[in-house]
Amino acid sequence: MKNKRTLLYLVILITLINLSALGTILYQRYKISQPCEPGSSFERVKKEVGLSAAQVEQFQVHRRAFHAELDSLDRLLATERRLLAAEIRTVNPDSVRIAAVVERIGQLQQQSQYRVIGHFFQIKKILTPDQQKKFFAIALERFVARQQFPGSFRMRQDEMNKRNSGEQNLDQ
Repeated sequence: MKNKRTLLYLVILITLINLSALGTILYQRYKISQPCEPGSSFERVKKEVGLSAAQVEQFQVHRRAFHAELDSLDRLLATERRLLAAEIRTVNPDSVRIAAVVERIGQLQQQSQYRVIGHFFQIKKILTPDQQKKFFAIALERFVARQQFPGSFRMRQDEMNKRNSGEQNLDQ
C-alpha cells in the first residue's frame, strides 16, 4: 500500500513538472508566433549576426519547419499528459499503464531535444564561422542562461566578471 501511495505521489509530481514545462513551452511558442518587432529576438539575431537577405530567407524556411515539428511534438505530449492525468484521477490507477505513458512522454521529450539540436546544426550550415560565434553567443544567452535561470545566472556572471577582472589585475 505504501509503495502505491509513493508511486502515486511520484506520478503526480512528474505530472506537475511536465505541465509546468508544457506551459513554458506554449508561452514561448506564443511569443515566437508574434510578428517580429524591432528588438525582438529574431530581429536581434539578424542585426547582430549580420545576416544577408539570402541567409534570412534560409533561416525563415528552417524556422517554420522547426516550429511546425515542435508544435506537432507538443500536441502529442499534451495528449500523453492528458492520458496520464486521466489515469491518475481513476480510483485505482494502473501503475503499468502510468509507466507506459511516462515512457512515451520521455521519448517525445527526447525527440524534441534532438530536433532542437538538429535545428542548430541546420542553422550552423547557413552561417559563416564568425556569424556562428555571434549566433551561438546569443542563443546561449537566451535559451540557457537568461530564460531558465534569470537571477542566478546574472549573479554567477557578475561573480565571474569580478574574478576575471581580479585575474587581469594580478597579471598586470
